[in-house]
Amino acid sequence: MPSERKLEQLIRLLIRETTEGKISWEASSPPRSRMTGTDDIIEEYFETTLKDQEVAVFERRYKGFNTDNESEYWTSDYCFAFLSDGAITWETEDSRLLFPLFKVAKESAADVDGILDKLLE
Repeated sequence: MPSERKLEQLIRLLIRETTEGKISWEASSPPRSRMTGTDDIIEEYFETTLKDQEVAVFERRYKGFNTDNESEYWTSDYCFAFLSDGAITWETEDSRLLFPLFKVAKESAADVDGILDKLLE
């Protein structure tokens, strides 16, 4: 199991490098292998490369089940993954920093700063 401290250190680095414009993210489709055999919905999936390592961040939506009233409900997790040749090799949703990473990755992929600069010229 990877060190939680190291994972948070990496996510903080990705957030910082993204906000400083040193790395950029691209919207993509999740690997087919990630979607096969599951009811998960992944509509927003972003990838970048840091030091020759492909990484991804995404929101995974899925149905939960409430045992008290025996009903289904929708919930979601933010996930982080390592990739190799376009396939996810490791994935986690165990960090409180994943939502901030997802947010900056989404802004980077949409080129929000570029659009704002263009509109404010």
